[in-house]
Amino acid sequence: MAMFRDCDLVLVEGHLAGRAIKIEVWRDATARPPLADNDRSILAVVTDDVVSSRVPVWSRRDVGALADRIANLAGQPCPQMTELRSAHSESAIHTI
Repeated sequence: MAMFRDCDLVLVEGHLAGRAIKIEVWRDATARPPLADNDRSILAVVTDDVVSSRVPVWSRRDVGALADRIANLAGQPCPQMTELRSAHSESAIHTI
């Protein structure tokens, strides 16, 4: 797609049928198990609820670490988040 030609990373919500790396954002309130349990294209679950999964479970609260992990999955380093995390408090990172 021409509009994404200069992008290193594009985040898309809800495109389950796509052939891309997927990360599931999951909440216990759904009363269903994570889709990652049966979908091999989902490589991680993001939640602050307690869940057992076949893939790594990442905290929603640690935005800097989450950005680093997403960038690593995409094969891109994320030095800006590392610098930002060391320069600001955690509450400042959440406002980005």
